[in-house]
Amino acid sequence: MLRIVIAQPDIKIFKTCIETVANVFSGPKTFKFMPDRMQFQGMDQGSVFVFFDILKEYFKTYELDNDVLELRVDVGDFKKILSRPMDESELLTMEFNSSNKLELSFKKDTNNNKRKYELALHNPDDDTEKRDIAEVIKSIPLTVGMNCKSGLLKKAFGDVAIAAEKDAKHLIVTGNHDIITFQVNNGSEGMNALVELPTGEQDEYEVLTDDPIFNIKASYDMEYIDKVIKLDDLTTKTLFQLDTDKPARFTFRIHEYIEFVFVEAPLVEEADDESDDSNTDEYGADEGPEE
Repeated sequence: MLRIVIAQPDIKIFKTCIETVANVFSGPKTFKFMPDRMQFQGMDQGSVFVFFDILKEYFKTYELDNDVLELRVDVGDFKKILSRPMDESELLTMEFNSSNKLELSFKKDTNNNKRKYELALHNPDDDTEKRDIAEVIKSIPLTVGMNCKSGLLKKAFGDVAIAAEKDAKHLIVTGNHDIITFQVNNGSEGMNALVELPTGEQDEYEVLTDDPIFNIKASYDMEYIDKVIKLDDLTTKTLFQLDTDKPARFTFRIHEYIEFVFVEAPLVEEADDESDDSNTDEYGADEGPEE
C-alpha cells in the first residue's frame, strides 16, 4: 500500500519534476518508492540521463507498507494529470492499493469536491532504466563546476538559445581561468550568440576546480537542456559541471529534500573505425560485460 499527500506550494515543485521527466522521455517509466524516499532514474539511448530523489519529509503524508515498491506508469499521462489547473487550497493524493492502477485525486480542505484520475500500471521492462547506474553517472569526474544562484543558468542558456535554429541547436561551452563562455554559432549566414561569465569571485556564481589553469571545450545538444533548465528557477543553487568532450551534469537542489540530476553526453566527432570503445558508453563510463 502506498499513500502520499502533497500540499501547495509543494505540488507545483513536484509537478515540475514530473513534467521535466515527461519532456525528456516518453511512454512507460518506473518510479521507485522506498520507506524514506521516492526516486526516478532513466536513460535515453545513452545520451541523456535523469535522476531525482525526493525525501519523505518533503510530503505532507508519506505512507508505504512495502520495503520497495516500483510502479511503471506512462509519464506523458502523469504529466497531463498534474497539468490540470489546481486551486491553492487543493491537496494532491497518490494511492496504490494492490490494484492495477495508481490513483491521483485532488480535493480541497474546505469541501468534499474531488477530482480523481487513474493511471494504468505497465509491466516491468528489462531495459537500461533497470540498471542501477545513478551513482556511477553522478560521480563521473569533471574538471570544472559552476555553483550558481537560482535562475542564472536559465538566463545564460536562454540568452544564447535565441540564436539556435530548429535543426541546429548546438551549444558550445568553453572555459579557462579567466572566463567561461556559452555560445551558439551558425556561421556567417546565421545568427550567433555569446554569453561570457568571468571566473573571478562573483556574487551570483562560484567556479569550482582543482586545476587553476584549466582550458575546456565541449558541445551539447541544446534541445535537451531547454527541457530541464526551468528547474533552475526552483533552486537556491544549481551545480553545473563539465569537461572537454565529456558530459555536462546539472545538479538541481530544491530545498533540502529534493535532488534532481540531469546529465547529457557531449556532441563529439565519430571515432576512427580502428578505435575499440565497445565497452564504453557515451558518458565515458565502463559498462562492463553484458549480463
